[in-house]
Amino acid sequence: MGARYITVNAVAPGPSRPPLVASRSAQTRQVWLDLMAIPRYVRPEEVAAAVGFHASPEAGMITGHVLTVDGGFAAGARLP
Repeated sequence: MGARYITVNAVAPGPSRPPLVASRSAQTRQVWLDLMAIPRYVRPEEVAAAVGFHASPEAGMITGHVLTVDGGFAAGARLP
């Protein structure tokens, strides 16, 4: 892959407002927010910006990376 300048990366979004999160209880949603360094849900445009970055020339030397877009959720979250 690298010899052909093909990069392989991923974007891992955190809690947002799709039906999966909306279907959780208000208490669970608040626990999730309390565990985040930035206590709000991820917006779709923030995930899109991360995908756009990985697809841009500026990310040409980045490969094998997972870019977590989650407001710090994965850094210290423990699900209830």
